[in-house]
This record gives sequence, structure tokens and C-alpha cells, in this order.
Amino acid sequence: MEAVRLPPAGLSEKAKHIWATIDENFELNESEFILFEVCVRAYDRLEDIRAGIDEYGLLDRDMNGHVKRMHPLFKAEQECFATFQRYWKQLSFGESVLDVGRPASNRQKRRGPPARKDGPNTGPLTAFDDMADLDG
Repeated sequence: MEAVRLPPAGLSEKAKHIWATIDENFELNESEFILFEVCVRAYDRLEDIRAGIDEYGLLDRDMNGHVKRMHPLFKAEQECFATFQRYWKQLSFGESVLDVGRPASNRQKRRGPPARKDGPNTGPLTAFDDMADLDG
């Protein structure tokens, strides 16, 4: 078993938790860790963008309160989520799609999270399983 990799500097606490959970439950090679870092950084950006949307709202208004357009953060949120989702699926974390661009031989080496007695969809990554199913 490989040594535990520390999360990169600058990640939020939630992203560090995601990093630790994946590092503990999956065996990733060096190139997969690079993709994974991009993925968790996209998650952090997504959370920052969502905080901005919560603060400013989805609509950009003029000084009179009339709606001018959707707030630019809305498009940024969509793009950031697409990036996160693409890499999450490519790394085969918590989804049932088999053909996401990874060679079949790598799948056999991967070990997943330990089976839970509570039943399906109760593992530490359940929230991310739901996000992987959102093909927008």
C-alpha cells in the first residue's frame, strides 16, 4: 500500500476531506492524482462561485432594479461543475457508467470503498454519487 498523500496547499476543509477519503479508499497512479487535484480544485471553485451566487443572486440588475441578464457567475458555475463532473467520472469515483475513457485493465486494479452493512449508497462518497448522476 502506498503512503498517504497530503492534500495540496490552498484547499478548503471540505476539499481536504474529499482528498483524504479518496486517498484512503482508492489506489491512484501519478497521472490520476494530477487529474484528482484538478477535480478537487474545481470543487473548491464551485463552492466559491455558489457562495457568490448566494450573495448576489442569479440575476444581474441595473440601478433601477430591472433585470439585465443572468449573473455571469451562473455560467461560471455551470462550467466549473462540468469540469468537476468530467474529471470525477473519468477517475471512476462513485458512478456506474463503465465506459468513461479509462482502459478496462485499470479497473481491475482499483479497490473501492469498503462494503457497508447499512446497504447501498451509504458510503462516505454518497453525496458525490448524486452529483455524478447529474448529466445536464
